[in-house]
Amino acid sequence: PANHWADVKGFSRKLKITPALYFKTLYALLVRYYCDAEEDFVFFDFNDGRSRNDLHSLGCHYQRHIVLAEQSAFNSKISDVFAHFKTQQKHTSDKQSLSLAAQTRLLPKLGSRFSYNYLYMPKSGSLGELQFNGMSFSPDFDNNTDLRVQLDGDQLTLSLCYQESELLPLQFLERLLHISDQVVKGAHNVSDLDFVLPQEQSTLATAPVAAPLLLD
Repeated sequence: PANHWADVKGFSRKLKITPALYFKTLYALLVRYYCDAEEDFVFFDFNDGRSRNDLHSLGCHYQRHIVLAEQSAFNSKISDVFAHFKTQQKHTSDKQSLSLAAQTRLLPKLGSRFSYNYLYMPKSGSLGELQFNGMSFSPDFDNNTDLRVQLDGDQLTLSLCYQESELLPLQFLERLLHISDQVVKGAHNVSDLDFVLPQEQSTLATAPVAAPLLLD
């Protein structure tokens, strides 16, 4: 919703972070929740990979960066989680030019993968007198779930690309917005966040309670 997007921009300005970092941090929180992660984990962040040598070449140039989500970062205030990913992004920006082959060698063998893609490419626009309506595509990898956040003018679109064999989405995007709403409204600690959707709350409240099992 437009009013929520305005709240996100205001919150981001307050913490001196970008909307791209805002949604990346929320994604990390939700991946941790979905996977019930008890240890540090990694996910990938797609960024523009066009180098100075590629300025005049045609093609899609991107770089896949490794993002480390440390469990210690989540045992704190929500503002500290944003600060953690902001600091990590700053300190690793000049060390991320690793090929996919190098990343494969460095990282342990991964089962399910998660990636984040904040798209700056507009869906529509004009070039001189030519109007265009574009389609954006993200790299597709096996066993990968990709959150795509696209800003076109002042319209923000969230989409989730996943393989049904790898992820049961369980209203992933709705849950992301549910968490975001709590964050911009002033939730203080990570432990304050409610990951259960309102409609799920009512279901849980009316669900029958199993009788205790008595053993002789």
